[in-house]
Amino acid sequence: MAIVRTACTMTLDREDLDEVVGIFEKFIKDVEEKDYGVLAYNYFIDEDPLLIHVIEWYESPKAMLDHYANLDLESAGRLV
Repeated sequence: MAIVRTACTMTLDREDLDEVVGIFEKFIKDVEEKDYGVLAYNYFIDEDPLLIHVIEWYESPKAMLDHYANLDLESAGRLV
């Protein structure tokens, strides 16, 4: 089966940076504890302009869908 890769870039206000980093740290902890088939789950911060890049790799489409089914929706909602 094909590997699934996703990438996104988000803008944010500087005063939200600590909260957003905390959310991604929680997501990563949840991935390590609950998910299977996640090959990579990383985020990177660019300072000027302030951007967060998220890179995700899954071993299959099912692994990606299962990850999203397990996602903490309250935390994810804070990102939008």
